[in-house]
Amino acid sequence: MIKTAIVNSKELGTNCWLAKRFTGGSRCCRVMACTYPEKCTCKAVDAEIEYLQNQKQTLTENIDKKVDTLQKMKGGKN
Repeated sequence: MIKTAIVNSKELGTNCWLAKRFTGGSRCCRVMACTYPEKCTCKAVDAEIEYLQNQKQTLTENIDKKVDTLQKMKGGKN
């Protein structure tokens, strides 16, 4: 799906012109190493935060399941 980005005249002189910066919902491989001042308005930063929060939730759920399984193997909860 093609997304349209709206760019104002202030952003015409910026350093980063990756589409991910403007469209949102896309992760950028450079987000952690980016030194451009445009990083504060970059939509890829929001996408990275959302991705990491989802990963955290998934990992937490998986760990909880493994702990429960191990406790059942042991014969009860501590």
